[in-house]
Amino acid sequence: MNRFSLAVFAILAWYTPYRPTTAIAAEKETPAAALKRARGLLDAGSSQEAMPILDQLIEKNPQNAEAYSWRGRAIAASGNMAKAMADLDRAIELNPRLAQAYVNRAAVWLLSKDEAHGSADLETAIKLDPRNARAYVTRGALHLVHQEYPEALADENKAIQLDPNLAVAFRNMANVKREMHDVNGSLAAAEKGVELAPANPESYAIRAATTWALSKDWRSAIVDYGRAIRLAPQASQAQRAVWYYNRGQIRCQVGDLRAGLPDLNVAVSLDPTSQLFRERRALVRYDLKDTDGSFSDFDRLVEMNPKNPTYYYNRGLAMVQVDRKSLDDFTKAIELKPDLAVAFTRRGYGHLWWGQEEEAHADFAQALKLQPELKDDIDYMTQFAKQFRPHRESPRPPAP
Repeated sequence: MNRFSLAVFAILAWYTPYRPTTAIAAEKETPAAALKRARGLLDAGSSQEAMPILDQLIEKNPQNAEAYSWRGRAIAASGNMAKAMADLDRAIELNPRLAQAYVNRAAVWLLSKDEAHGSADLETAIKLDPRNARAYVTRGALHLVHQEYPEALADENKAIQLDPNLAVAFRNMANVKREMHDVNGSLAAAEKGVELAPANPESYAIRAATTWALSKDWRSAIVDYGRAIRLAPQASQAQRAVWYYNRGQIRCQVGDLRAGLPDLNVAVSLDPTSQLFRERRALVRYDLKDTDGSFSDFDRLVEMNPKNPTYYYNRGLAMVQVDRKSLDDFTKAIELKPDLAVAFTRRGYGHLWWGQEEEAHADFAQALKLQPELKDDIDYMTQFAKQFRPHRESPRPPAP
């Protein structure tokens, strides 16, 4: 996962709803007490439970800027950023000096990939309230996006200094220290995140990512991703997709492709627009000899991004046992990336299979010029084609 995703999901960690709506405001509860209870629910990851409390506060007092601010944060959990932004804009309109409203709006800007507005809101929040721990947490996540690790670490440390029980700050710190290859520091921060928020699924997801990345303890990582998924059946589809993808990736990387594929299937179904998820599934399908499934995925990827040479190359690879048109895909990959040596080797093999020896030798020569270490592969392909081509029963070259 890239650093922008890390930062976005660090922010999502205190937006996502995790439990069904059950909270009802007490009859005699004061507005201040109700707001405090709603904030506690939000911090625990229970946005749906907080919503009716905030709705009641706004209904009773349409001028309650804090209620709008926190309801905007809760709405963001559903993925309705436009509606969340409307509440946050209203909060700031009612009270332009409400620092937390700027923090919450900054997070929505960042989730919408608008760094400029998000950064501006964070600076405004810190200027209005230099002791707002969440402002530093979110700014630290933004620094992580830009690989500004010392600055990110300083912001997360500042947040923890201001609020030692702020679990999201420890989760973010685990992400930062993981990127800095601080094994002990990252694992300690991830453990602290779980300790402070054992009911929050993001705590387990961060610990899983840290454990796998730094200690390669794949069993513990898979267990933790499973916990996150079970704790968050109502989390945003995008967030759950990442957890399924990460768990599937780990299973595949330790060699259990058949166990990893179902997780990748879920990831793709939850986020069908992700090229990353679909490409990984296509490669796993290919390794499992499901050439039809692999071809289908790469076919879709070519539609999604027709300028990516790797997609054409891999689609041609999946097609090579089925259709001579694979040569067209290798040619397209070469047009987009003329130094893609492996595309020349595969196109050369296709030419050789179809009896076009002059074209094959030209492709092999270019591949060797670009990448001399491919010589053994080319020799193997040449011998394979010579051995099996005379005996083929249909014009369909097998994969060498």
